[in-house]
Amino acid sequence: MRNNGAIVSAPAQWVEDEYLQRRDAVLHWPRLLPRRVFVGLCICIATLLCCYVLTVAIRLTSTRQSLFGMVHLFDLDAEANIPTYFSVVQLNIAAGLLWAIGAHARRRADRYTRHWLALAAIFLFLGLDELAQIHELIEDPVRAAFHLSGALRNAWVLPYAGLMLVLGWAYVPFLAHLPPRTRALTMVSALIYVGGAAGLEMYGGYLTTQLGGQAAAEHNVAYLTEVFFEEGMEMFGIALFIYTLLDHIRHTMGRVLVHVGSARRPTPAQELNGTQALQVLDRRRRSLTAP
Repeated sequence: MRNNGAIVSAPAQWVEDEYLQRRDAVLHWPRLLPRRVFVGLCICIATLLCCYVLTVAIRLTSTRQSLFGMVHLFDLDAEANIPTYFSVVQLNIAAGLLWAIGAHARRRADRYTRHWLALAAIFLFLGLDELAQIHELIEDPVRAAFHLSGALRNAWVLPYAGLMLVLGWAYVPFLAHLPPRTRALTMVSALIYVGGAAGLEMYGGYLTTQLGGQAAAEHNVAYLTEVFFEEGMEMFGIALFIYTLLDHIRHTMGRVLVHVGSARRPTPAQELNGTQALQVLDRRRRSLTAP
């Protein structure tokens, strides 16, 4: 028996058992329990909302509008700050989970594989849009073309609403085939998210028009309250959708394995080198000869 880094002639079952023990030890940690993830996300959302309330209080009661940049850092109505990046992370987590479900559906030749993967691409785009504010690039041209104001002042809502209606119609059969629990949670999370992103966004546009512009609205309690509920509903809607996807994975897939390395999975013999196989042999022999 040689110990030169090559696989030694150990009994195959012993090597197989050692391989399975090591694999299970890795795969069982950490466990992403849907409820724990959801609670963690809700705690983060509540923290961001509380920080926003503090920034609003500073803005309305103090002459120090910036407070060393802290007001902007937690302003829900601003961009390139902590709430923005948190929303981007949430949307990308949802995209990753949708892709995992789609990959599993493709292996099973599921007829709705493309629906899952298309949703993953949509959420990836939403994350990019949240980060780069792509929707604001079309806002001014649409507003100028149709002379929009009031509730439609934030004119990006129109093309996005049209796309949402088309997407909703196309996904009716997909929703119908989902398990009842997944379908119900998906619809609730979608209503919460769209209600904040589109519904309250339109109300915010109406308030901005009535108050005479964005600069005046930023110091109005009604507008600042609208921002609180709008952004809070968006973040909570995505958090609930992430919970929905994790819950769906738990009930339909069991677990998702992430393999880092070559595309071909190593065999048990390849996983253990010569030294490790000798160690397996030695442990087994001691266990067999022990009194």
